[in-house]
Amino acid sequence: MTYRKAGLITLVSTLSTGLGGAAELKHLWDFEGEEWWVDKVGEADGEEPADTSTLTVEPGVGERGASLKIQAEISGGNDHLLLASNDLYEPGTEAFSMFFWVRMPDDMTTAARGIFDFSGNGGDGVQSLYIGAAGDLAFRIDFPGAGVALVRVPIDLEDGEWHSVAATYDPQGRLEVHIDGFGVDGFADAVAGPVTFASECYLGSFNFTGTSDLKGVGGNIDDFAIYSGVLSEEEITLLSTPPDPPAKPDLVINTISVADDSVTITWDAEEGTFFGVWRSADLVTWEEVDDNVAAGADGGSYNLQFQDAKPDRLFLEVRRIE
Repeated sequence: MTYRKAGLITLVSTLSTGLGGAAELKHLWDFEGEEWWVDKVGEADGEEPADTSTLTVEPGVGERGASLKIQAEISGGNDHLLLASNDLYEPGTEAFSMFFWVRMPDDMTTAARGIFDFSGNGGDGVQSLYIGAAGDLAFRIDFPGAGVALVRVPIDLEDGEWHSVAATYDPQGRLEVHIDGFGVDGFADAVAGPVTFASECYLGSFNFTGTSDLKGVGGNIDDFAIYSGVLSEEEITLLSTPPDPPAKPDLVINTISVADDSVTITWDAEEGTFFGVWRSADLVTWEEVDDNVAAGADGGSYNLQFQDAKPDRLFLEVRRIE
């Protein structure tokens, strides 16, 4: 049986508008709060879904916050997150970057699946970010004429784990993809021409507009961000450091009632959770007195009967059972 005494919850955001480099955060969908579809930095809010049967929110990276879960097979606009594209940052001939976390299950059939479609034409371009049919991560930018910048990173992301992805595009240099921290996992030369986000953009799918070939991501996306400028090595390293799992707060005994033959303690707890109670006379040697105390609707409580006379000193500790 495992016990846990957790520390206080401390949450530090690693996404900010001033990371100290040339990149500036323009949009962030972190899927937090009641209106989880809202762009927390810019104005390109997602469309509030009318039906969430295939579009749900689950725990995010490190079990903190929330992430967007989208099925592999989608059928309509409520199955993925339609963005307010008119309010999206338009890179044009400027450098830009994207950063996000993705988690793909390890038990699904490999197929092409969309992460972010900013093409709006129902094809792999004009621009899109997706997982290809071979399980590779692909980032594609199509330009006026025949120009294409396409990166395919031969890495298997279907392992049920969270992975960070940073994609950067410098029109004076190249397109780069970094997975799980800084280090170039794939690149392609830049192509002359502007990069524009289309009138219909989606998170969690591609090939939606104008085609029946509907490609949902079939996994989770968290903290999807768009930046102007190129993320630096320091910025990518910082963003790719997963947060610590959420700590459970220390248990605090609320009330103590002492009688001649017993002592009763209470504490806050969710109904149905289990606890162990320990006692000590000197804070050095501890003895377990009960290992199966279930919290009720009013929280946790325990009554310790004195076997002999009331002790001069008594310390009680409650430990959550994991």
